Amino acid sequence: MPETELTDIRAELAKEQEKESDANPISTRALATAAAVAAGRIEPHEVAGADVLAECIVLDGLTEVVEKMVIHAGPDGPGPGTIAEYTDALLDAEGQRVGTITGRAVVLDMLPHMWQLHRNVTEFPDGSLEAVGVVDATSIVQGLTATIPVTGLSGRYAGRTGFRTLVLTEGDDESPRYDVTIVLC
Repeated sequence: MPETELTDIRAELAKEQEKESDANPISTRALATAAAVAAGRIEPHEVAGADVLAECIVLDGLTEVVEKMVIHAGPDGPGPGTIAEYTDALLDAEGQRVGTITGRAVVLDMLPHMWQLHRNVTEFPDGSLEAVGVVDATSIVQGLTATIPVTGLSGRYAGRTGFRTLVLTEGDDESPRYDVTIVLC
């Protein structure tokens, strides 16, 4: 493709992105499709005809609220090596607590984006799951959706794998709030 065509496509894409908010660019069905394929429950060529939502546990309409966060600066001050330990509440659409997230994040890099390695466990009354992965914290603050792999540890989630999305919706530096969707297959 000639470079001018590529430049034109980039310019058009940039215009479209300015129009459209990126609050949650991945649908629950698409997230379930990714989880079902990754878990081996369906083959990629079966996606179009599969009822992926029936293959998976879908937890959506959740809000994550930071309840406690302790920051431990790295040896050279804030930056790579900084650790954040946190406890967050997971609320349903009615605002009732349905789970607790306990974990830590390690800052891997600061520029041009802040990359963090997160590891946390979510405890629900009917089981638990673990999320481990690298997230772009800068993009989250800019309103983009983060996706992190999850693995079921116990209860109805045991032996299942999938993904968790997180979108910053409101709050300040002390108590941010996130829209959360979790899908395990």
